[in-house]
Amino acid sequence: MRTSWRLPVGGLAAAVAGLVVIALGATGGEFGVAIGAVLLVLGVVLATPWLVGLLAPLARWLPTSLRLALRDATRNRTRTASAIAAVMATVAGVTALGIGSASDSAQARRDYVPQAPMGAAVVSVFQSGTSGWDAVERIAAEQVPGRPVGRVQTVASTQEETRSLWPARADCAGGLPECSWFPDDGPWIMPTFGGEVVVVDPAAAVAATADPWRGQVRTALAEGRAVVFGEGAVDAAGELTVVGTVWDGSTDVVLGRTRLPATEVAISSTADLRVPALVVVPRCWPTGCRFPWRPRRC
Repeated sequence: MRTSWRLPVGGLAAAVAGLVVIALGATGGEFGVAIGAVLLVLGVVLATPWLVGLLAPLARWLPTSLRLALRDATRNRTRTASAIAAVMATVAGVTALGIGSASDSAQARRDYVPQAPMGAAVVSVFQSGTSGWDAVERIAAEQVPGRPVGRVQTVASTQEETRSLWPARADCAGGLPECSWFPDDGPWIMPTFGGEVVVVDPAAAVAATADPWRGQVRTALAEGRAVVFGEGAVDAAGELTVVGTVWDGSTDVVLGRTRLPATEVAISSTADLRVPALVVVPRCWPTGCRFPWRPRRC
């Protein structure tokens, strides 16, 4: 049985084009690799009858069973090509899934950012009062006995009223949002506790802070100073302005402002940017101050 030269030539051309597209796509997105793989498989399938015919001269040197099988395959090249195409498609699909899974796993390991330092855990409780906090502490004591548990608080919001606290840029005389502050030196900073300003037990804040800044955070909170991760919010007097707002349906209405003694902790864009919050305020305040949470005095 003779095979038309058009199919093998076209198949080989498609296979070569597929290899080129795969090589070029490997330096870019995954779509180039996928298109190249499809071209490669289709090209090989089109050239399979011709490739099977090339094996016919080898039959004379093979054992009887293999010689009969090879002669049967060469006489029925269309059927042989279909079977080979099915096997190739299955192998290509399984290989693609394996490569995709390995790639996703490698990307997940590369881009993983821990929620907290090793050895610390964060439990979130929404719309719960003192009873909810007590239940969390009781369960934590049962599951991990002997480990300290600290409370983190921020402004409570409801569906009817959304309140927020915002750190303001140092020496900014305007309103929100032009005076709202976010550290320029850490564009991908991610607060562990999910808020811009939180009140937290010093021990919990230290436990949730990565090693490079843990000593600075411990010292600042022990002195009763708020900790600000990043630069640009603490003024020359060493104070931070915190603005309280409520959402009226169209804009944030300022409820009031307060100034707190604060310490800036410098961070870099290349560091682990998981921090407790943009601003961490100690629950125990040595000198007392007018503040929305009314922190107790030490």
